[in-house]
Amino acid sequence: MIDSLLALKDKAEASPILEKLGLCRRAGNNGRDRLIMRYALLTLHRPANVDNRDVFHNILAGLEELRKEWLVVFPVHPRTRGRIREFGFESCLKPSGPSDNGSARGSANYREGTLLIEPLGYLDFLCLMKHAAFVVTDSGGIQEETTILGIPCVTVRENTERPVTIESGTNTLGGTKADTIRDAIRRQLGREMKLSAPQYWDGQAAKRIIDTLARIHYERYPLRLPSPSLA
Repeated sequence: MIDSLLALKDKAEASPILEKLGLCRRAGNNGRDRLIMRYALLTLHRPANVDNRDVFHNILAGLEELRKEWLVVFPVHPRTRGRIREFGFESCLKPSGPSDNGSARGSANYREGTLLIEPLGYLDFLCLMKHAAFVVTDSGGIQEETTILGIPCVTVRENTERPVTIESGTNTLGGTKADTIRDAIRRQLGREMKLSAPQYWDGQAAKRIIDTLARIHYERYPLRLPSPSLA
């Protein structure tokens, strides 16, 4: 997974997703510089989180404070979208447009609320994640990717099979209760992120796997060269 991310993260910059979503605007004389507004990225798809109405509602309640201050971009998994309709949660996830008073944070227009979008392909999503200021997720893979990218992340689960992301400080568990999620978000927003990749997260995992397989193969089946001809 990290091999793929490191191999493609520069290519992902060519994605037009930020412009399509109105998250940046061109600036400068050449029009190539991008001013990117501050936003958080949210993903939810695990059945334990979205199939249970009470748990899903608690998670959304835990995000309410964040949504009042930030724009939260939410690529919605098909399972999750179905549950939003089934549980009547549309009112909890109202999309938001540019602020009426033109207030700004930094050089970008400031917005708040939730922007629901369709699921994205890998390069579009990677571009969106790279430029996010904050991530809330229940995805194991995104916990790893935000660690490599140095983006603060809150995982809305009670445990994680990626403890190294917790040790690195980029990720923290928020649980699935509203108060614990709010507390975790506040802690992560106040923490200074330090980019420190775990050992072997260097984009060379595939090469090491191939080298190991080749070594084991030739230890078991040594290459025997033909005897030189006596003719």
